Amino acid sequence: MNISKWTHAGTIVKMNALNYPDKLGWQDKAREFTFKEWNERSCRFANGLTAMGVGQKDSFAVLAYNRGEWMDIYAGCAKGGQMVVPIMFRLAAPDIQYIAEHSECKAIVVEAPFVEMVDGIRGNLQIPEGNFIYL
Repeated sequence: MNISKWTHAGTIVKMNALNYPDKLGWQDKAREFTFKEWNERSCRFANGLTAMGVGQKDSFAVLAYNRGEWMDIYAGCAKGGQMVVPIMFRLAAPDIQYIAEHSECKAIVVEAPFVEMVDGIRGNLQIPEGNFIYL
């Protein structure tokens, strides 16, 4: 396998999906995904961001606990050329708003426990209405 110095997470997942499709790619306490499944999930995420108008070099925020979907998110944004802005889940709503505004996020991924807090600042965010992704 020829890997250049410019290889990113999306390429590594893709190469492993081609070479080891049925090997374990990632797992958490309840689930397991092969490299093939991981590659498909990260491609779907990247394509979803692109369909929302989040293009290359655009940023999107993620407000979530540590969970397996971070693997899909990081590989997906590497494939699509987007920049992820991780937001610490312990922050208050004004801090989340500040980060989303100043990083010019075009979308936000929100885990269920934080939906109510994000909905409280939703009207103040410059994120298009259809670009709120809920886990």
